[in-house]
Amino acid sequence: MSWKTLFAAACLVAVAPLTQADDLVGQTEQAQQQAREHNQAREAEFAMTERELRAKLEQLKTTRHALEAETEKLSDTFSDNEQQLASLEEKLRLESGSLGELFGVVRQASKTLQTDGISSYVASLSQHLIRPCQILSRPIRCHRSSSLIPCGKAC
Repeated sequence: MSWKTLFAAACLVAVAPLTQADDLVGQTEQAQQQAREHNQAREAEFAMTERELRAKLEQLKTTRHALEAETEKLSDTFSDNEQQLASLEEKLRLESGSLGELFGVVRQASKTLQTDGISSYVASLSQHLIRPCQILSRPIRCHRSSSLIPCGKAC
């Protein structure tokens, strides 16, 4: 072998690893580019998710503030209604007590009037009553005695 052949063979052996190294560097750069693109897509997705979550958080905060305000308003209304109800219950108790006394007086007066009225009604009826013996054509028993009284005579 000549030195030229040896030199050519040595150059080929030296160039072959350089070509493989260039291929390896190219593959590494391509893999890094794909990783960068993948990471950028993931970061964009994360950013979009973060924006959506922040918007939902703001919406929930707004809803919470509205509910807290409504709760406060309802609590105030409830307290006002409780005070008004207590006042009305006290008024009812006082007025029903007065009405109870009034009805008691009316009942007592009614009983007195009824007793007096019945007595006077019975007395006036007894003066104007037609006795049974005046109505019947035959003798009847007198209510004061057990004897028969002919028609037309006073009992």
